[in-house]
Amino acid sequence: MAATAGISLVALLLSGDECSACHDPTRQDRYGRTWVVCVSNKPQLVRWDGDSAIPVSSNLNAKDWDCGTGSSPKWIGSGVSNYPVGTLAGPYGGDKRRTATATNGLAAPPLLLLPFTPAPDKPKTAPDCDSSYADVIHVNHLQNTVSLTGGCTLAWKATVTVPDAPLQVVTTSDGRFALVTSFSGGVTAIDLSTFKVAYTIPTPGGVTPNGIAISPDDSRLYVTNFDTAGMLLTIDLASRRVVSTLPTNAYPSGAVLSPDGSQLWLTFPFGQTVWVVDTLSNTLAAQIAAPQTTGVAFDSTGANAYITSSQNAPGTVFQVNTQTFQTVKTYTVGTGPGDIWMSFADDFLVVNNHEGNSISVIDLKAAKVVTASTGNLPMGIIPVRILP
Repeated sequence: MAATAGISLVALLLSGDECSACHDPTRQDRYGRTWVVCVSNKPQLVRWDGDSAIPVSSNLNAKDWDCGTGSSPKWIGSGVSNYPVGTLAGPYGGDKRRTATATNGLAAPPLLLLPFTPAPDKPKTAPDCDSSYADVIHVNHLQNTVSLTGGCTLAWKATVTVPDAPLQVVTTSDGRFALVTSFSGGVTAIDLSTFKVAYTIPTPGGVTPNGIAISPDDSRLYVTNFDTAGMLLTIDLASRRVVSTLPTNAYPSGAVLSPDGSQLWLTFPFGQTVWVVDTLSNTLAAQIAAPQTTGVAFDSTGANAYITSSQNAPGTVFQVNTQTFQTVKTYTVGTGPGDIWMSFADDFLVVNNHEGNSISVIDLKAAKVVTASTGNLPMGIIPVRILP
């Protein structure tokens, strides 16, 4: 799992109203500029409109273009050989030059598809790093360590050893500490100014800490015991001790607080419900029918919660009203959804589908879902600043 320190940096960058990779590219998308073609053995300037070639008025000098070879024209002064019909063209190398049909009244002898224009040069220097980029904290479960990576350079900065099998991490609102659960027992506090262990909070014997959440005022930690004897532990950070426990169903995993901190939502990847705990009384307030759940995300007002469920293939995201605890909508995503993240403007949800090797983006305004393969096992979502 991963989190950011302070206000910061999404593993996925969202911009505009739709994903540019969510439709098949037309020739206009691919080439996006004007071309010279031969019509009736004379040069004609055209542009792409979707997959159609549209003539553009021009003052091309016929003597400057070779339209007598039966191939795509070339500028006489270029010094290059002709481009025979049938050879590959276009930046993707997938289109072969062939005879095409002219449009807008220019029906004539062949309108030929042309070779691609060279791609623009890459920037010679990388963009300047922005000092406001926060560092990224990530847990190395099998190595029993937690690492710090620069949010600007993405370079490794530091690593600290923690108790065996660390799982999840949160940071205090002032950015001073990161708190990490270890399945072997205990919660470790890391001082982010030095990236060294500041202290460890012991948990009762037999407890295997997993999910973790911190109250908005940084006064309390909520930790789940991932075991058949499920339990929610409440830890007072000032005294660094467990102050209350609440028995739960077996194997509670995620612990996510509503924006105002009044509700704590617990997920159960092997269960059939999601628990909502009233944090004032530390009692069960509601159970929501949602099977095999992992992640929860809230909109900015806390009016809606979005829960990932992996019981079916493909998976499901439940939208739940946080006042009535009723499911108001469902979205079909990839197989095995886990992590879920809400965009800052409440426009999009990003979902990691671990079992399906894919990521789903839910457009909440359009009520549409786009799922794209990642080719690997996506785990963890980190919000990042988007470059202008």
